[in-house]
Amino acid sequence: MAAVLPELWPHQKKAICSAANSTADNAVIAHATGSGKSRTAWEIVSAYGKSHPGRIMFWVCERAGVLRDLFRQAWTSSGLTLVNLVENKDDNWAWKAKAAICWNRPVLVCVNRAYLVSLDRYKSIPRESVGLVIHDECHSGSEGTLLGFMAWLRETQPASRVVGLSATPPRGANVISRFSIYDAVCAGVVLPVKLVWGKGLVHEDLGAKSCLAIAEKHGVTKIIVWCGTISHANVALSTWAAHSSGWRLAVDTSAASQQHPGYDDFRGWADKGVLFCAAKHREGSDIPGLGMAVFVDGVPKRGAGVFVQCVGRVLRRGDGARTHGLVVDLSARDGLELCDRVGKYLCLPPGVHPWSQTSQ
Repeated sequence: MAAVLPELWPHQKKAICSAANSTADNAVIAHATGSGKSRTAWEIVSAYGKSHPGRIMFWVCERAGVLRDLFRQAWTSSGLTLVNLVENKDDNWAWKAKAAICWNRPVLVCVNRAYLVSLDRYKSIPRESVGLVIHDECHSGSEGTLLGFMAWLRETQPASRVVGLSATPPRGANVISRFSIYDAVCAGVVLPVKLVWGKGLVHEDLGAKSCLAIAEKHGVTKIIVWCGTISHANVALSTWAAHSSGWRLAVDTSAASQQHPGYDDFRGWADKGVLFCAAKHREGSDIPGLGMAVFVDGVPKRGAGVFVQCVGRVLRRGDGARTHGLVVDLSARDGLELCDRVGKYLCLPPGVHPWSQTSQ
C-alpha cells in the first residue's frame, strides 16, 4: 500500500514553484529545521522524475545518517528506481542506474558525499544523463572534495540542476525560497522555543539534577546532551546516571564497541531517554519525540549557525503533545548573548523582539 503523505504547507508549495520556475543551475531552499525541507525536495524529485523519465537524479548529503533516516520512510521508494548507496554499497550501482534509464525509468541515487567522491565513482555515469541533484545540508558540503563533483557536473552534465537544502545556507548562496524559524513559528509549522541559561545549574553533577527537573516540569521525555569530546560524553553519562532514576541513558560516540545503548536504541525509545554525544546529531537528524537539548560542552560563545541547527532538533511538532521545544545552555556567557546568536538567522522584521524573559 502506498504511503499517504500529509498536505503540503503554503511555504512548501511556494518553494516547489520557485524551483520549477528558476532558470539557475544552482539554487538553495533555505527553510527552517522541522519545516519539511525533505518533503519539499521529494516533491521536486517526484515531479522532475515524471517529466524527465530516463534521467538520473542524485540526493547527496555529507552525513550518511541523515539519508539513512530519510530513506527508511516508505514514501521515498514510490514512483522511481531508488539506488540506495547508504544502505547498500553496491559496486555495480552505476550499471544499474544506466540499465534503469534504458527502460525510460526515473532513477534516484541516494549517497553520502564521502562514498560518492572516493575513487571518483560518479565519473562512471554517462555524459548528459544526470538531470537533478538534491544537495541536502548544503552548508556543510560546499567546499573540499565535493567541488570536484560539481565541476564534473558542469563539464559533463551541462543541463543538470542542483537544488540545495539548508536551514543555514552558506554565504553567497542563490536562495530562491526562504522560511526562517521565526516564520515557521508564526505559521504554526514548528514549535516555539524556550531558551534556558544558567551556569549556576551545573554544580558537581554536570547539570543533571537541574536539567532533569526542568524536563519533568515541562513534560519532556527525550533529551539530547551535547558534550565537548567523546570522553566528556562518557563522563557526562556516568555522572548523570547517579541522578537519573527512571531514565534510560544512551551514548553515540561512533566507538567500535559501547557498554551502553546507542543512537538507534534511543531513537526507538518511546519515553524517558537521554542521549549523550559530542558533535553528532546537531543537524539533519530527525529524532521522534525529542523535546529538549542541553549544551554542557563548555563553549561560552558558539557560532549562530551551529546553534540554530541544534535548536531545530527540538522544534518538530511530532505527535502534537508538546507545546514548545526546550534548549538549555549551561555554558553560555549570559542570556542576552544566547538570544543574539540566532538574530541574523531568524530574519526578524525591524522592531520585532520575540523574546520574553522569566525565571526558571
